[in-house]
Amino acid sequence: MLQWLASVVWKIIVLTLAVYYSAWMIFISSISWLKYSLQFWGAPVRHKTPEGLNDKRFKHGYAKLQNGIKLHYAEAGDQTKPLMLCLHGFPEFWYSWRYQMQEFSKDFWVVAVDMRGYGDSDKPEGIQNYHMSKLLEDVKLLPTALGRTKIDVLLAHDWGGAIAWTFVATNPEMVGIYIPMNIPHPSAFQEYIKGSWVQFRKSWYIFFFQMPYLPEWAWRLNDFEWLRTCFTNPKTKAPVISEEDLNAYKNTFSKPGAITYPINYYRAVDFSSPRKLPRVKVPTCLIFGTEDLALETPMADGSARFCNDFEIYKLPNISHWVQQEAPQENGLNLHYVETGERHRPLMLCLHGFPEFWYSWRHQLKEFASDYWVVALDLRGYGESDKPAGVEHYSIKELVNDIPQFLEAIGSSQVSVLLAHDWGGVIGWHLVSERPQLVMKFIPMNCPHPGAFMKNIMGNWKQFSKSWYMYLFQLPWLPEFLYRVNDFKFFDVMFRSRITKELVMSREDLEAFKFVYSKPGSMTYPINYIRAMLKSLGSLTQERRGNKAKISVPTLLIWGTADLALITENAEMSQKYCENFKLHKLSDVSHWVQQEDPNSVNQIIRDFIA
Repeated sequence: MLQWLASVVWKIIVLTLAVYYSAWMIFISSISWLKYSLQFWGAPVRHKTPEGLNDKRFKHGYAKLQNGIKLHYAEAGDQTKPLMLCLHGFPEFWYSWRYQMQEFSKDFWVVAVDMRGYGDSDKPEGIQNYHMSKLLEDVKLLPTALGRTKIDVLLAHDWGGAIAWTFVATNPEMVGIYIPMNIPHPSAFQEYIKGSWVQFRKSWYIFFFQMPYLPEWAWRLNDFEWLRTCFTNPKTKAPVISEEDLNAYKNTFSKPGAITYPINYYRAVDFSSPRKLPRVKVPTCLIFGTEDLALETPMADGSARFCNDFEIYKLPNISHWVQQEAPQENGLNLHYVETGERHRPLMLCLHGFPEFWYSWRHQLKEFASDYWVVALDLRGYGESDKPAGVEHYSIKELVNDIPQFLEAIGSSQVSVLLAHDWGGVIGWHLVSERPQLVMKFIPMNCPHPGAFMKNIMGNWKQFSKSWYMYLFQLPWLPEFLYRVNDFKFFDVMFRSRITKELVMSREDLEAFKFVYSKPGSMTYPINYIRAMLKSLGSLTQERRGNKAKISVPTLLIWGTADLALITENAEMSQKYCENFKLHKLSDVSHWVQQEDPNSVNQIIRDFIA
């Protein structure tokens, strides 16, 4: 009798909250209608499949389960290798695992499934067909349909994780390793929400989804504006996926009835009798973005109490959509040298080729009284990690290292970004793509990539000066030439074109020779240039569709006696910036901050004053 009464009370509470949030949603929608007028209602019919869904790197298939359900999946990798199964959340489909499919296909057979009711999988009618028992049955039967008896690695996000937590707790023999993402253990969620008004309010959509028809209608408003809102980082306000990727989601969920079946997952939740689970025996690693709009971080920590073997990795400033927003979280160790006090504004220094942190020795000393000065060894350089393979030195990988490095040192913003040569290439991309991270940008003898591209394609002088880029596309030979005659290349490079004198002391030159004399130390820096054919044009290509100029105040310091770059590059860079200054140093070489540190330091001080 008491259990029946509790069930009735719960149903009344849920219905009341559903009505309340429905009224609120209608009010918000009406306000938006006044703003957007007739275009607000519904979404256009989509006939063209977005390119991302036709990615030739992934194959597609169907698994016919013994319960009669047919699940669509995308796969990558060799089918003879260990199985990595990926379960998506709401509102997603197999495509949310595109980065992991690419990353792990060398070592695993990676299978990303469309859960029942999603994408191209079967969509049985009726809320009862989306009860947890049905979803668990699908996961349990799927390995057999794929020709396996066990899931070696199980990745799961959001609703996929809610199912997976229960699955690994009740079927530990079927999973080798479990990696949930932004989904706490169900018991941790149940305990926490009872005592947290903040989490209760964050879960408003669960109650709203109990209503018939209205949630589906709300999702389609203004061409799926809810999807755009969902896939936005609540802290940075930046989109966590590209416009092309967003169109892939819109394409999938614009099909008739495509929203109803995923929402039925929520409608099938039994609020009155939450399931008690046995302890999780499977080794578990929870990855959790701390800027989750729907889930409080303490629930992630609380999940440890329900597991025998548990690790947690928190990603600061990353939203709910971790595997899509931060796929490059790579675990690299980046070495750096620092001066000054950590409580002061951050001055970050990015070196070029062939350099390392030591090229900023004069600036490390000069600005230590006013800034926390950090000179980084970029990936592949000095004491930093050196991943093998040219693909790990693309501009995308290099730029992604910087926000992750900032998070690792506990900084949210760079007050002054100093960048030379290849460090400047990274810097230009960073201030274009993530302007909120940098207050002032000072590149040195590195033009805007768009300016360089125009000159190398249309100016024979710059084309001929770039001869080394083509030489560096060859394997082994460039490394061999650099080491000939005790790094004679360094003696030639680090000389003034005007005076023919070294731009540094013999002692400093020996420091460079010492670092690059270590086995393999030339290969990784040269890989930057081997990977540059794609990275050179990437920023320019993006700007064909985005004409916005760089908003970060920029000072380009330029030595006019640069052996590798014509000065027209520097002058042309102005057209890509809103707030731009150019300071030329006559007869100074490419290595400005080392050859004339006094002038460079004073120019920096004048700009940042």
